[in-house]
Amino acid sequence: MSDQRLDAVRQARRLIEEAYKLTHLWERNYSRARSLVEDQLVGNADDILLLTCLGAILADQRHHLEAVRALKRAVANGSTDRNTYFNMGVAVFEWRTPEEARGWFERANALQADPESWEAYFDPQGQ
Repeated sequence: MSDQRLDAVRQARRLIEEAYKLTHLWERNYSRARSLVEDQLVGNADDILLLTCLGAILADQRHHLEAVRALKRAVANGSTDRNTYFNMGVAVFEWRTPEEARGWFERANALQADPESWEAYFDPQGQ
């Protein structure tokens, strides 16, 4: 992965972490994080890490259908990142049904997470 793409992912992650601590920054930080990742996807449309991170951002923004689309691309490109599958489970759980999400969560449990990606926020009780 190029330094520029990795820097964008790390900066996006910092923005997301800051938004969790300072909720008044939620919209601004998520918008900036999404832009950082989407800008890198322009030249790297099949990059699994970027697609996984975009899926997390979109799921957190409640853009579940868009998240599913990005994460399906990561899966189609051979992702073995636990967070790809976990984030798909979150998006499917929120967009479709818990039963459909279960398979994604089970697949996630069998994998290791890429240390550069992250999980979408998930509270199954807080629908």
